[in-house]
Amino acid sequence: MDFVEGSINALKYIDILEDNLWPVVARHFPQNNSIFQDDNAPIHRAQKVMEYRVKNEIKMLSWPAQSPDLNIIENVWQRLKRELQNDATCIATVDDLKARIRHL
Repeated sequence: MDFVEGSINALKYIDILEDNLWPVVARHFPQNNSIFQDDNAPIHRAQKVMEYRVKNEIKMLSWPAQSPDLNIIENVWQRLKRELQNDATCIATVDDLKARIRHL
């Protein structure tokens, strides 16, 4: 598991896709028949990101704006937040937080 340091801009997001998306696609979808889903966060719609997707022929799932109820990752975030809140007194540093997230 990797943690992102600082803010994410278009170039950092593209690096994340390069490091994490392509290995999964190559392993599980060798015929390039995958469909990528993200949410409509502004960084996901940045011009450089859109150009990257077109250049690399990344097929996208059409996704309505402001639709967190449809996004399955929201359930993961909710569980993660709940678990971390239960352990809030044991988390004093960023390293503690990272360790706890890795443990979950």
